[in-house]
Amino acid sequence: MSSKKSETYTFTGVAVGIYPLRRSVTGDVIASSRQEAITKVEAGIRARGLEPYDLTVRKA
Repeated sequence: MSSKKSETYTFTGVAVGIYPLRRSVTGDVIASSRQEAITKVEAGIRARGLEPYDLTVRKA
């Protein structure tokens, strides 16, 4: 059984909604891979009724 190590990823980008709604988003997320981090960030943005745009995710 393998265990994945969780790491901290930093994200920056823009979340857009119905024009002219546009917000900057920044923060940290804990995930076991960059892809998981992207999925978590996108899901969090969409849960607020917005769409992610120009999102950058990298290890902190």
